[in-house]
Amino acid sequence: MRFKISVKLKRRIGKGLAFVLSAAMVIPGSAVFAYAEEREAESVEEAELVDESGLTEEANFEVSGNVKLSSIPDGADVVMSADTVLEIDTDKTIASIASINDSTGYGFLYTIEIKGEGKLTVNRDIQAKAITIDSGSITVKGGEHNIFAIGGNVTIKGGEVNGSGANFGILSDGGSVNISGGTINVVSNSNWAIAANDITIGGEKTVVTATAKPSTSEHDTNAGICALNSALVIQSPLAIVTPEGGSTGSFQHDWGLGNPFTYYVVLDSNGKKSLNVVIKNPASVEDDKKDDQNDDQKNDQNDDKKEEDKKEDESNSTVDPQKVNSCVSDLYKSAFGREATEGEIKTWADQVVSGEISYANLLVGIIQSPEFKNKQTTDKEYVISLYTTIFGRTPTDEEVKSWTDKISGGMSRDEVMMGFVNSEEAGNKADAMGIPQGKMMSDGTIHYNKGINDFVSRCYTVVLGRKGEKTGVDYWTEKIYNKEYTPEQVITGFVDSKEFANRELSDDEFLEVLYKTFFDRASDEAGKADWSKQLKDGKKRIDIIPGFARSVEFKNLLAKYGM
Repeated sequence: MRFKISVKLKRRIGKGLAFVLSAAMVIPGSAVFAYAEEREAESVEEAELVDESGLTEEANFEVSGNVKLSSIPDGADVVMSADTVLEIDTDKTIASIASINDSTGYGFLYTIEIKGEGKLTVNRDIQAKAITIDSGSITVKGGEHNIFAIGGNVTIKGGEVNGSGANFGILSDGGSVNISGGTINVVSNSNWAIAANDITIGGEKTVVTATAKPSTSEHDTNAGICALNSALVIQSPLAIVTPEGGSTGSFQHDWGLGNPFTYYVVLDSNGKKSLNVVIKNPASVEDDKKDDQNDDQKNDQNDDKKEEDKKEDESNSTVDPQKVNSCVSDLYKSAFGREATEGEIKTWADQVVSGEISYANLLVGIIQSPEFKNKQTTDKEYVISLYTTIFGRTPTDEEVKSWTDKISGGMSRDEVMMGFVNSEEAGNKADAMGIPQGKMMSDGTIHYNKGINDFVSRCYTVVLGRKGEKTGVDYWTEKIYNKEYTPEQVITGFVDSKEFANRELSDDEFLEVLYKTFFDRASDEAGKADWSKQLKDGKKRIDIIPGFARSVEFKNLLAKYGM
């Protein structure tokens, strides 16, 4: 058994494909091997095999929204034309599931969530922007990848997932694989069984078996589990992959860039079928030491920092309290047919203005209240109430008929309300008040997190030097909330943006931005000198970000925002 941490980068070159394999760390017990390889595809056929990206030509059954497996024909190629929730309400075999491609041709537009109690068999593969499996029994038998997400995460919360017959098992290109429950058994034919930038496996009853068939390469490129760019964290007390006896050690490793790093790897089985793995960039270890040295200095600065944080939060706020008060008052008139008391207005408005809740929380709280439900409205009256309450206008006859027809067809009132709460029209009203819209999910929960929202707003202020526009803040907040991007990836995106490049900062100014962004403080002399030397020696700015991101100080900053 072994662990292998690898990086795979790929880019298009003409009609073919060039790909770089670099920095593989294989740990069979205590040995470490490193290599770097770069080559072009040996043939057009090979390039096409690696670049296989969808089944759009063969797709013959289109789905979107909430879909039951029983409504899909046997053996169908299923194509997603919007975000989809698939309920496995029966046992069935289909050919494939794939989202419509994005404009690049290598990427997908839509996400899928799979749940239920039946058995789903897919003869080829499941491909989407992000894939979530909540429950059910899912067997995927082929394709280039069994389960493949591009730009988003693969999240498995429960159920039974089996994959075989593909070169890759479970793969996220640009995202993470997060397993918190279920029984997963994946066998890859010629590469990694489970691979992503970051991989986390946890849960008290989770069982993961990841097997890669033996490689014929001199570099031994196959592996059961590969964290491509960052850390593999296994938290489950059950068997995942355990080297015999376990071991502890630190390993010098060159990522193919000429810069050796030390990664601290702890493998401890303690005679049981359990494993904990932590991989740390040495920069974070050095930062830990610097943290201790700077503790006294930071304690003296705490009061000043709190005042600065308060001013920063105030500068980021664009909420119009008067509009929020008026909104709450109007909601009561429309929903309940009465005036709101001062106490009722204050209770809701205070929560909205402080950022504790979003517009979606407010709307759902009003509409799902006993007072509203006790009105016992007809379907038509219910739809009209949603228009007058949420949109503040009278609907046309066509609009009312469109929704009442959907209710007659089996759509629940909560699903109708979700359509209103998540609509662009509701978002425009939230924008006018300067508050986050939030998002209502199919289970009735609201996706909104004040801490993440504040964190993203701070990224705009500190990295780009300006207030974030609401649409941008909401976009990145939802990406972090849905675990499509990590906080580090969001900051990296800001730093790597054209807008940041246009600031034309010197190396010295750039480092100060990183210290403020990741540590919320000015640089210390020794640390800054070390980073400055690396930049002068030719290291790219973007490549030093991981050293900041994996520090204890950044973890503490994220904890401040509840992340």
